[in-house]
Amino acid sequence: MIRLHNDFCLRMARKNDRLRMVAVALAPDVPGLLAEAKRLTSGGVRAIWLPSAALPGGVSPAHPALNPLWDMCEAGRVTVTAHVGSDFEFLTTAEWRNAPQFEGWKAGEEFQMDPWTLSTLHLPVQNFVATMVLGGVFERYPDLRFGACEVTAQWVGPLAENLDLWFANQRKFSLGNMEGDLRLSLKPSDYIRRNTRYSLFDIEPVDTYIRRYDMPEIYCYASDYPHPEGGRKPMIDVSGKVAPFGHEVMQQVFVDNGAWLMPD
Repeated sequence: MIRLHNDFCLRMARKNDRLRMVAVALAPDVPGLLAEAKRLTSGGVRAIWLPSAALPGGVSPAHPALNPLWDMCEAGRVTVTAHVGSDFEFLTTAEWRNAPQFEGWKAGEEFQMDPWTLSTLHLPVQNFVATMVLGGVFERYPDLRFGACEVTAQWVGPLAENLDLWFANQRKFSLGNMEGDLRLSLKPSDYIRRNTRYSLFDIEPVDTYIRRYDMPEIYCYASDYPHPEGGRKPMIDVSGKVAPFGHEVMQQVFVDNGAWLMPD
């Protein structure tokens, strides 16, 4: 099915660049992953989805074996994306959800909507981003673009603070010969600002995020209407929170940040 979907993406990419199809880059080994990514990107696909809970090609996202993939995406202005709904293998078991408190909630087309699932669905992507940032992927490929969709954005600011903390204190935990130095020229939060974007649910207090972390460049308006998580009046709800910051921030959240994920 994935191959058929990707073939469809290729056919659509040849017809019209206005509709950006997102193909799935999934393979059990690095050669297979690179071959499929090359087939997709050379055929005109401008965005690929890497399931966050799966090791891409069986290796860490920061492993040097994946450098050709990141180079391919950077050079071709192909956006790497993450999305909710395919990351069940991140935890060994879903039994964490097996409790009376988590029964009787809505079930969406892509994920369950019980409190446990909603409060943990970001964890695979958070781990993926942390690995890419600390592993130097965005240091080596400064123009690489990464976007996460439908996994909320409330965790990104705290992640940036968390990574900055450990980056600032890395020498305390490094071996005496300093071979453990991360060799990053920027703070982790700077890579998050420069190289990543995150879609919002309408219920999220993005105004609080902006005031607290001052990262308006990373948040993207997205509705997902008419899914239940899409809200009934998402544009009104989100704009009401963003408007007090002025036209520039409104332009970022509603236009520029999303457009950055779909470069010409």
